[in-house]
Amino acid sequence: KRNKKIFDALLTTSESVIIDNNINTIKKSPNSDIIGILSPSCGFCKKAFFNYKELIDKNVEVNLMFNINPDNPDNKYLKVCYFIINEFNLKGYSHTIQLLESWYKSSFEIDSWLKEKNYDAENIDTEKVYNQLKEMFVWCQDNTINYTPATIFKDKIYSTDLDISDLKFFIG
Repeated sequence: KRNKKIFDALLTTSESVIIDNNINTIKKSPNSDIIGILSPSCGFCKKAFFNYKELIDKNVEVNLMFNINPDNPDNKYLKVCYFIINEFNLKGYSHTIQLLESWYKSSFEIDSWLKEKNYDAENIDTEKVYNQLKEMFVWCQDNTINYTPATIFKDKIYSTDLDISDLKFFIG
C-alpha cells in the first residue's frame, strides 16, 4: 500500500484529464492536486467523502464536484446539489464540507435532511447554481468520467486499484 513505485506506475498508466483551474468546484483554492467527484445518491461516495474529509482535516486541499445532470428533472437528488452549491456560494468551503458531512452521515432522506437544514427553494440562486452544476457535469463528460466516486490526482484519474485513503501516503 505504501510502495511509491507501484503508486507511480498505476498513476502513469491512468487516463489524463484536462484540468481547468477555473472550473466551478467546491474549492478552498483553485490549485489543488486532488479533485473528488461525488453524487449525493451514491452509497460508495459516502466512504469516498469521508476519505477526502480526512485529508481536508489534515490541511490537504481537496476540491469537490458533483457529477450529476442538472437537465434531468426526474433526479430527486438535484435538490440536494442545488442546496449544497448555493450554500457554498453564500458561506464558503468549510461550511459546505460540514453540509456534505451531514448529508453523507444521513440516511439519504432528502426531505427530512433539507427540512433540518432549513432549505427554502426561494433562497436558491437557481440560474447560477444550474450553470455551476452544468459546468461540472460537462467537464466530467468531456473527461469520460461517467461514474462516482472518482478522484483526480494531479491530472490523472486516480486508479481504482488504490483506495482513496492511500493518497495520504503519497502527497506532500
